[in-house]
Amino acid sequence: MSQYGAMEMAKDGWSASRILRHYYTGTTYDAVTDTQVLRVNIVHAAASLSASSVAIAAGGGDFSVSVPSGATRSMTGGLGDGLSLVRSGASVKVTCGGCSGATLLSGSSVTLTWDTSESSDHTGMSIGGRVYRDGRTVIYPGAGATLEAVNHVRLHDEYLDYIREMPWSWPKEALKAQATASRTFAQKRRNARGSADFDLYGSVLHQAYTGTKYQVPAWTGAVDATTG
Repeated sequence: MSQYGAMEMAKDGWSASRILRHYYTGTTYDAVTDTQVLRVNIVHAAASLSASSVAIAAGGGDFSVSVPSGATRSMTGGLGDGLSLVRSGASVKVTCGGCSGATLLSGSSVTLTWDTSESSDHTGMSIGGRVYRDGRTVIYPGAGATLEAVNHVRLHDEYLDYIREMPWSWPKEALKAQATASRTFAQKRRNARGSADFDLYGSVLHQAYTGTKYQVPAWTGAVDATTG
């Protein structure tokens, strides 16, 4: 879809569904379930990785870290506690000097979980220099001696709300067309990946996924208006 073309069509009064039918010949505009969880690769082939919690609202900052097996399998931290993750052979090693329960864990993967409840969404997690508000992140060994970080997020809101593929000052019908195209692309990637470790990259390799930045009512309104 030409995004500038979609903008001009919307200015001329075209609906989102008409814009999409123009660019995607032979397709239909159908309602489908869009509450699936996507696995979004947010850090690729990193030699090491750092993470820390941030308070998005008052009272935020708590998080937990877990590994699949071992005598000690979890640790908990609070606002500003820093995590350091490195490869250790075929495992991932995570250290956190300020955490409780443990200060070091090692496992085949590491899972970071923070406040994701809709009623009290006060915590974000800074991972690789970018803050993510929703989901949980799994870090696992990549090729060579590298690490991969994959965020697990719900398609409709936790993923689509943070997509930045079109200027949000553009007409509403153009934004709705983009939201639908982004949703469809993500679902196609999810269905095609099978047993792979992630569904799509959170960068312009697939779609620009920003985590927390740039969420604005014009865009989230377009996402909500095209739910399903």
